[in-house]
Amino acid sequence: MKKISILLMCTLLLAACNNGKNTDENAVDSAPSSTENSQNEDSMKEETSGTEEELPQNENPDTTESNNPESEEPNDLPELPIVAEKTDEQNLINEVVTDTNDKRIILYEIDGKKKYKSIYIKNSGYLKIIQIDDNDRLISNEKIENKHSAEDHSGEQTTESSDFPEYTIVEKETGDQDLTNEVVTDTKNKRIVLYEKDGIKKYKSIYIKDSHYLKIIQIDDNDRLIFNEKI
Repeated sequence: MKKISILLMCTLLLAACNNGKNTDENAVDSAPSSTENSQNEDSMKEETSGTEEELPQNENPDTTESNNPESEEPNDLPELPIVAEKTDEQNLINEVVTDTNDKRIILYEIDGKKKYKSIYIKNSGYLKIIQIDDNDRLISNEKIENKHSAEDHSGEQTTESSDFPEYTIVEKETGDQDLTNEVVTDTKNKRIVLYEKDGIKKYKSIYIKDSHYLKIIQIDDNDRLIFNEKI
């Protein structure tokens, strides 16, 4: 009996030892997985911190500098006093509707009603004034003195529209004394002028400055050539 008892105790002891060994091995096997989890968590933190970098703030649109060129003040435009003089109106309210490198168009109102329109050609300095409420009647069409160009070209003589040599010849050759003229082109080489009567375009003159040749064409007669000679 004693031998049997001792044998059973040895067997139980061996079994207990084997169970303890298996438990330690399982614990060792599970250790790397917890380490990997820790590494994964650290990696996720690093990636997250990388996306949390401070972004630049948007610029305030109110502080953006304007690239628009400096323009003349409305009351400093050369055509305004001339319009007031030609129309004999001192209380005109003006509105600039077009202002490009080539021309400026202004509408003028009195008591909320559009009365006049001015068209200023910047390159040639010609100003046309039209009365809107009188069937677009042409009031004036002549070259004006721009104070800015006067500063740049002080001492240079300018030719008034009435002094153009072709005007008297056009009146003589056409027999019309009450023509209204409009200079549409005036360069170093040539000058082209349109002539109206009662609001209808009737003639066109082309003056070649170098050769002094003048051509006069009757527009309302199939562009019939009236004159083509040196003057």
